[in-house]
Amino acid sequence: MLSFIVISCGSQKVKVSDTAHLGFWSGYDCDYKLVTLTLNKDNTARLTADKSEMNNSFMIDDVEMSLHYQIDYTKNPIQLDLIIKNKQTGETHTVWEGIAV
Repeated sequence: MLSFIVISCGSQKVKVSDTAHLGFWSGYDCDYKLVTLTLNKDNTARLTADKSEMNNSFMIDDVEMSLHYQIDYTKNPIQLDLIIKNKQTGETHTVWEGIAV
């Protein structure tokens, strides 16, 4: 009887809220330096690592950029992409693709 309950519970799909990812996240990289990530409702993000920061307005080679994110809840595990956007041209580049844990 117990194995039936475990199997039936394991086969149920859990719906994740489409706002569950919002907020402040932090952790340490492989060099034990603090990394923080803030995900905003408007799909902008703020990433800090060591002494550098990417947010809604930062510069790369004298070009103004902004940091955005995209989450794909249809994938298992959930996929998180960090994307930088050239504010002048609108061109985008995915800078990180990974699992949202």
